[in-house]
Amino acid sequence: MLHRVTGLGDVGILLPVGVVITLFCWFGGHRRLALQWLILLIAGMGLTGVAKLAFHVCGDVLTGDRIRSPSGHVALSLIVYGGLAISLSGGRSLLTKVLFAAGGTLLILLIAWSRVRLGYHTRSEVLAGFLLGGFCLAGFAATYRQERLSIVSLILVAVVLASLAYLLRQLSLTPEHHVQDLAEEIQQWLDLCR
Repeated sequence: MLHRVTGLGDVGILLPVGVVITLFCWFGGHRRLALQWLILLIAGMGLTGVAKLAFHVCGDVLTGDRIRSPSGHVALSLIVYGGLAISLSGGRSLLTKVLFAAGGTLLILLIAWSRVRLGYHTRSEVLAGFLLGGFCLAGFAATYRQERLSIVSLILVAVVLASLAYLLRQLSLTPEHHVQDLAEEIQQWLDLCR
């Protein structure tokens, strides 16, 4: 069960989900929101990748080896599920906003807990993931305009996202080993953080 929960934070699910949300916004006439989603995805994945690389290269110097690799599952879950909760709550009642926020928060916390419980990350690495994702999500929230997406769009998004999650449940695109290899090469080339 925990492996399924943690799988919901894998980039193999979150990237397609983010792309689907972006496309639904674009083709649904919410062009500004679609561009915000595109920026959120690029910035979030880019920042997470750079942070992972930096900590693999110099983590022991920066944090005394407490953070070897910030949790990308947590950072990207916060970005995608948090962004989805914000996007779906636009122009809705306070109760609906609270329900979307609570649902997104619960899912993100379960993914974070599963990363620690399964031994993939330390609490410090999960906290670093929250900080990375939170930084990106705060930028998204600060520029978000309250656009009300139609109920038909909500249903379509829910069906497509559930279908994607089912189809991609076995796909894992975790780039961790590539980041480790690149970090080792950087350390050898530049003799950093030794």
